Amino acid sequence: MEASTRHLVLAPDAVIDLQLHTTFSDGTWIPEQLIDYLVREQFGLVAITDHDRVDTAAMLQLLAAEKQLGRGGNEYLVER
Repeated sequence: MEASTRHLVLAPDAVIDLQLHTTFSDGTWIPEQLIDYLVREQFGLVAITDHDRVDTAAMLQLLAAEKQLGRGGNEYLVER
């Protein structure tokens, strides 16, 4: 899976959400339902940023790719 967005072209009115969570962290959607919703509503760019869950990133990226949805992400809490 290519990690580049250099070929990404968005319409001026594209729907974008870069702060989404699933039940893997503090969200209310199970991953499959969230991705189905995002595809159905034709989101142009999304990031599923479940808190502190690097262990689910590959599964989310595979599921998103299977359903022709863009990239995922992770969100981490860093304490000093």
